[in-house]
Amino acid sequence: MRAALVLLVAVLATTAFGRLTYQGQIPNGASVMRNGEAWPGVGHTAAAGGGARNPFGVAFFQAGRNWTTALCQADTDGDGFSNGVELGDPNCVWTVNATPARTTGISHPGFADSTPTIATTPSSAGTLAAGVAALGAMLALLL
Repeated sequence: MRAALVLLVAVLATTAFGRLTYQGQIPNGASVMRNGEAWPGVGHTAAAGGGARNPFGVAFFQAGRNWTTALCQADTDGDGFSNGVELGDPNCVWTVNATPARTTGISHPGFADSTPTIATTPSSAGTLAAGVAALGAMLALLL
């Protein structure tokens, strides 16, 4: 019985440590919020972590559980903001143990209903659409 208890404690400690380790692999990983609620299980559909992964968790896993430029530039939840913008690394230059460019207004990159709470620029898709619209308006004036 005692051996089973020790094994259970070891498994739970390993699970918690693993999640904390992953938080340190992304900018502001321990500060992610979703609609005002802390979300320590950033890569999962449940706030506490474990179980099914959300779109960011799937992409993070596919990136080898590393913060890469491609992962930073992606908009895994389709909300118009790159993962880097949502996590405070809009220029995709953050490295492990460094302070991100922004530490406030952090949102969840795995859920479209969570967007940054400070003035930010949408991901390149939104910027491109705005640029095309502006170009179209200028062409209309010239013709």
